[in-house]
Parts: sequence; structure tokens; C-alpha cells
Amino acid sequence: MRRDEVLLSIWTLDCKIYVKTSPEGIYNFNKRRAIFSYLKIQKATIIFLQETYSSTEDEKLWYVEWGAKIIYLHRTTHSKGVCILLNRSSPLNRSSSLNLSSIQADPEGRFLIAKLTIEDKYFFITDICGPNNCHDQDDFIKTLSQQVMSKTDTSKVIISVDWNITLNRIDKLSGLPWKATSGRNTLIDHMEELNLTDIYRELHPNSKSFTYVSKLLNLKLRIDYFLFHTRFFAIGPRLWKFNDTLLEDNNYKGLIAFYYPQIL
Repeated sequence: MRRDEVLLSIWTLDCKIYVKTSPEGIYNFNKRRAIFSYLKIQKATIIFLQETYSSTEDEKLWYVEWGAKIIYLHRTTHSKGVCILLNRSSPLNRSSSLNLSSIQADPEGRFLIAKLTIEDKYFFITDICGPNNCHDQDDFIKTLSQQVMSKTDTSKVIISVDWNITLNRIDKLSGLPWKATSGRNTLIDHMEELNLTDIYRELHPNSKSFTYVSKLLNLKLRIDYFLFHTRFFAIGPRLWKFNDTLLEDNNYKGLIAFYYPQIL
């Protein structure tokens, strides 16, 4: 899908921010300075940038401007590219032993897999800028899934994504009626295979929030989200169903008869 208003996606582990930008990503000095200045005062420890349009020649300058570690995935100065930044001003960054290292970079400039170590714990974080073209999305998601499974412990995965895909009807406002695409179905299969969940929708099942806005098309979409492994969620209140076949077990009935008077 062609974007009439390009949005630079800036993700953090504590909040999500979108800055309207022109097509050159943060290659433009004034824009990059404004974004870096804003991000430095945030409390997030890890920050994800997508559609950065960067090159290897930018690394030293951006490091000086940012003042802390950045790991990059470059493509060209007019397309793709992502990077992950450590925020030096974060309380966690100042108080703990924290390390970030790249373990897999997509040669097409669309995803970067990194290992984040915090003291004796570690996670695998993935920064993704997915393709706009519907025909490319299936193959991209399958390739990504294979890399995540082969390069990480999937139970410790956190994925920050600009998918360019809406997962559900609630994620689209105006425009043509929503319908599930092949890319969307492949993504759902990928999430189920890796036990990933859309954290925002998990916490806000009925909320409408959008990350792409086109005034020209009168269209709003939520196409950017975090995916977390389900193990990160504590098991909360839910329906419990008693296994009535246990009533046929004499040992079980004996335990109930023994403990029930003590509980009362």
C-alpha cells in the first residue's frame, strides 16, 4: 500500500510514539536531532526505529549525536533500514549490567534480531519493517519465522513491528471494507506457531487506536505492534472447569473426605 503520509515508527519497551516525517526517514539532520532530543528524555530502556534510511557512513555521527549504543540494519538512504538504541538516561540502563548485540540481520534491510542481556537474564528482540506489497508479505513472514525459530529461544522473544498489515476489523477505520488478506492469515499462523500475542490488543481488546493516518484517503489503520511470547503474561482470573472423572477415583475421594472438614 502506498503511504500518502509517511510515519516514522519509534517504538520503546515502555511506550509507543509516532512522528510524522517525510520520506527520507531520519537521514535528515534536523529531523534526526529533534527525534533524538525527544527520545533522550524518555524513560524507556530500548528504542526501536524503523524506516531509518541509513548507511554505514552514518554510524559514527549518529553514535555521537545519540550518545549511547546503537545497532543498525542498513539498506539504502531512500528505503528500508531499522535500528535499535539503548537509552543512556533510562534508570534501568544506569543501574544494571545491560548488553545489546546483533545476531541476525536481513540482507534486504527489513529485520534485525538482537540479544538483550540484563544482568543474568536475556531476551531476543526483533525490529521489523515489513513490505507494503501484499504479494511480498507471505514470503517475508515465512522467512522471518524461520530465522526467529533458528536463531532464538522463542519463549524469550519480543518483536517490534511495522507489519503494514491489519490483524482485525477493529484495526481499520473508513476506506474499503476490511477483509483478511493472505499476508494477515500467514501472520496469524506465524503468531500461533511461535506462541506470540499482540500485546496491545491483549490489554485493550475493544480499543480503537491507529498508527497510520491518510487524510487524502480518509483512512486510519493500526499496522504497527509489539508481539510478545505468551509466557510473559501472568495467568489471571478465568473460567475453571472441574474434571468430574476424578469422582470415580477412590484415592481422590478419600483425600477430599479427609481435607474437607479441615478446610471448613
